[in-house]
Amino acid sequence: LPVSRIERTRIDDGGNYTPDPRVIDGFTPGSETVQVSFSAIPMDAAALYDSLSRYPYGCTEQQVSRALPLLYADQMAALAGVETDAEIRRRVADAVETILNRQSSDGAIGQWRMGDRNANPWLGAYAVDFLARAREQGYAVPDAALDRAYTVLDGISRLELWRASGYETQVQRGPWQYDTQERLNHRSAAYALYVLARAGRVDRAQLRYMHDRLLTDIASPLARAHLGAGLAMIGDEARSRSAFQAAMDALGYNNAGDWYQTPRRDIAGVLALAAEAGNEDVVAALTERVATDLPEPDRLTTQEKAFLLLAARALAGDTTEVSVTVEGDANTVAAGRSFRLGAEQVEARPVFTNTTGSMVWMTQIARGAPVDAPPAVSERLRIEKMILTPAGETADLSDVVQGDRFIIALTLSGMEQRRVPAVVADLLPAGFEIEAVLSPEDAGRNGPYAFLGDLTSPDIAEARDDRFVAAVDVYERRSYRLAYIVRAVTPGDYVIPGANAEDMYRTDVFARSEAGRVTIRPRAD
Repeated sequence: LPVSRIERTRIDDGGNYTPDPRVIDGFTPGSETVQVSFSAIPMDAAALYDSLSRYPYGCTEQQVSRALPLLYADQMAALAGVETDAEIRRRVADAVETILNRQSSDGAIGQWRMGDRNANPWLGAYAVDFLARAREQGYAVPDAALDRAYTVLDGISRLELWRASGYETQVQRGPWQYDTQERLNHRSAAYALYVLARAGRVDRAQLRYMHDRLLTDIASPLARAHLGAGLAMIGDEARSRSAFQAAMDALGYNNAGDWYQTPRRDIAGVLALAAEAGNEDVVAALTERVATDLPEPDRLTTQEKAFLLLAARALAGDTTEVSVTVEGDANTVAAGRSFRLGAEQVEARPVFTNTTGSMVWMTQIARGAPVDAPPAVSERLRIEKMILTPAGETADLSDVVQGDRFIIALTLSGMEQRRVPAVVADLLPAGFEIEAVLSPEDAGRNGPYAFLGDLTSPDIAEARDDRFVAAVDVYERRSYRLAYIVRAVTPGDYVIPGANAEDMYRTDVFARSEAGRVTIRPRAD
């Protein structure tokens, strides 16, 4: 998989910046790209959006996180500069269609498909928030679909999760679980009240009740800010300011059992909601904090990137324009704002000059495939990869003949005392293609591939052109086996990439198996 390196710096008016060619050292020739972006605010929306748009998986949270910032196309396009208006509208329309296709007749929205009951009520509110905003921006969202979704949210807003039967409303307790039923209820109800307030359908008494009776019991700062923004929408400024102050007091909260929550996500979300509510004091107080110690975008969660983009929109105001001139060879992505360079352009050492009239922030991200295959790694997850013959024997990959078939078996195991929503991605060597994904019925005691043992039934499994992808919830001290069949189709000598597994919402939880090689000979006529 590609790796990336990041550099950030401030450039004064009239100051220059020249990329160092050493930034692409160690990348495979032809795979290198360097994006140099300039922003009037401390966060680089171009880099954030570029990373978010490349995320290859598609549960409902990830679909919404990629599309939500693009709803504000005029401003976000100016910030990001990496998509045309037509591309933005296509991406948003595709996300809207995907989410609507996952909605059941009862109004609930699934995590992967209609009726899967894998989405919790908070994620439901997040998806409905996106659909409602998309409708405001002119996208086709049927009235009936929103009405059904609002009906479910109304029950959630009253802390009556029994009325949200299409969602996963129970928090499973155990040594691996740090969330609680009360926390799920509170953050889901607060978000539902906010979405209903934006739609003009909120029960004002319930919104005020949540503030007056439950505010200090609500642990999540983002949930407190949702109440504050909702109260501002009904004109209750005193309670709104009280809720935002409570949100500020709660920042730093961390709930390892909530897949989507991180302290960084909360800071960005509180800032964006405060800007929407017109609370300039909170915006000013969080402006410096939100961009402190930002890692490279690929090390952020999809939630963090989405809410940081919304915070960037709030901070930008009327300062979205920057002006940068270039001396030398540079491929322009968006003139004066973001530039994408290949190896030749980097070697030519173009000079970027800030002509904005004020200080700007520069972000440089170099990305490419490493020359050497990365080593195996295990960070709170383990993954092992076996390549077998159809008879169950270890395959000899040094002498494969075009047309030979193999079974690739992946074994995933957890190392944390919690439920890990893992996604597995196994990239194919260039000479292989996937024939079939094996199901539990194909193995076990009586299946044709019984030697594989018991196979796991994942939440989703996909055979893509260049990789096998699956999603499975992993618990400590349990192993999960996935398998698929490949065929050797193209003669040549290829690297076999290691299989990758990662927590979909925690970028520091991941694993990679060892890489290998395969030689495929042409089939004899």
